[in-house]
Amino acid sequence: LIVAVVAGAGCGPRPPEKAEHHAGAGTAPPTAAAAAAVRVNTTPAPGAAPEGMVWIPGGTFWMGCENCGMPDALPVHVVEVTGFWMDRTPVTNAAFERFVKATGYVTVAERPLDPRDFPGVPSDKLVPGSAVFVPTGTPVALDNPLRWWRYTPGANWKHPEGPGSGVSTRADHPVVHVAYEDVAAYAKWADK
Repeated sequence: LIVAVVAGAGCGPRPPEKAEHHAGAGTAPPTAAAAAAVRVNTTPAPGAAPEGMVWIPGGTFWMGCENCGMPDALPVHVVEVTGFWMDRTPVTNAAFERFVKATGYVTVAERPLDPRDFPGVPSDKLVPGSAVFVPTGTPVALDNPLRWWRYTPGANWKHPEGPGSGVSTRADHPVVHVAYEDVAAYAKWADK
């Protein structure tokens, strides 16, 4: 959801550029050096908290996993994150609607798709929309998220389940179907 703003505080020394690989799924290599690489920054916030925000300290952690069936999770490596301010609560539909009304912003899920970005997809399938959670009728294996997520034409922040759904009775619910680009635009508008 739309919550983070990166602040300028550092997290101390940089971790090693090359991280060790390991055989565990998502756990750090079992060495003293690897354990030392994972830490939480104890540097205090750079100032008083902006209204409605809280300081999240930075630190380092092992990111990725081997032997977990997700090639995009390789290689396992150390990541350093600087501290940042985060809203205490998620951005609501009402807050996002104020942004859209003030700016005329159109989210990624509402925009037409460019056929060059989706080669081989029939043009009648290149319609604005988003992935919507669809509960399964029976238990399913968890190795394929397409079993419970469906691309739904017309699904976006105003229509969370697709056409026919709405947010008029969910003004205080967290906004959904927003991409990083949408979040960044909102944060800039909200001066966060």
